[in-house]
Amino acid sequence: MTSPRAAPNKIGPNLWGIVGSHPAEVPNYAFSDAMKARASKTWTYEELNDFLAGPKKVVPGTKMTFPGLPKVQDRANVIAWLRTLSDQPVALPSEADIAAAQKAAEAAKSAVAAPAAAASTQPAAAATAPAASETAAVVPIAERLKTADPAKGELIAKKCTTCHDFTKGGPNKVGPNLWGIVGAHPAEVPNYAFSEAMQARKDKIWTFEELDAFLTSPKNDVKGTKMTFPGLPKPQDRADVIAWLRQQSDSPVPLP
Repeated sequence: MTSPRAAPNKIGPNLWGIVGSHPAEVPNYAFSDAMKARASKTWTYEELNDFLAGPKKVVPGTKMTFPGLPKVQDRANVIAWLRTLSDQPVALPSEADIAAAQKAAEAAKSAVAAPAAAASTQPAAAATAPAASETAAVVPIAERLKTADPAKGELIAKKCTTCHDFTKGGPNKVGPNLWGIVGAHPAEVPNYAFSEAMQARKDKIWTFEELDAFLTSPKNDVKGTKMTFPGLPKPQDRADVIAWLRQQSDSPVPLP
């Protein structure tokens, strides 16, 4: 029987000894460039906690599709178990370590709270300013991408998987495969019968701006498109989806 230590890599790498190891060091596994870029770090308890809370948010470009564990205790339980998967489990944090971590967390919280407190002292007239949701429609996609959450984008995009495949080398479905769509030309996916309306745009490029306009209302943006999806009316939803689509590439287009 194969021991856990010698178990094979699967879709993801073998996680024996993960606590205390370095990212991207599991032999014979093809890590993403995003994870390789973190090879000098260490999977400390803190790093694992942050990563498990939202893998794609912490490591944009990771191949891990798991959305994360939002509950703090769930993450603690998983990390405690991962710690046991080792010949020499990493020592648990001491009381001094915990106190230092709490002090650092409180300092970070205070640093974030200070600007908010200052903002609350502004004249009451500021309260009459339009809500963020009211002005989001006019905020350029380049600005929205700064706060976009690819993990949320992936969840939103799940509604599109009936018609589209997003994996490298995946099949065309009702709609074309969308791997590498950001930065590509419209109507260039092989072996897919695009509408004449989309073929007429093949000299353009799916920039962040073009995708934002298209996803707002496909049929209004490309009259005659075969795409029946009505669109995403919320600007931040579009930004989240586009941020995730950007990651579905061997060479993601640089953010603005």
